Amino acid sequence: SSSPTASLFHYTCDRFTLSVQGGDNIILCANNILKIEEIQRTVSGTSFVVRQYLQQQPFFTCPMNSVVKEMSRETFVITESDIHCKMVAIPYKNKIVLYPLNHL
Repeated sequence: SSSPTASLFHYTCDRFTLSVQGGDNIILCANNILKIEEIQRTVSGTSFVVRQYLQQQPFFTCPMNSVVKEMSRETFVITESDIHCKMVAIPYKNKIVLYPLNHL
């Protein structure tokens, strides 16, 4: 049998707050830029249903290519331990420029 799942609007850990809404829903995970679509809480912990940004291009290249154009259609699930950092999205000329927030 499967354990019950609750959908969360936001999730706070010791490093940052994440949400399904813009401003708190973009993360970096293994050099992939991901958008949080859903946050799920089960008895075994919290997981995040995400989609990956595709077609990354340089606006600046350190620490990674930072301009994105489109989203993947497929979703997949990650856990908090998979998340490297939270990202900030800044609209720029019909594109999105992303910048990592490296929390201490």
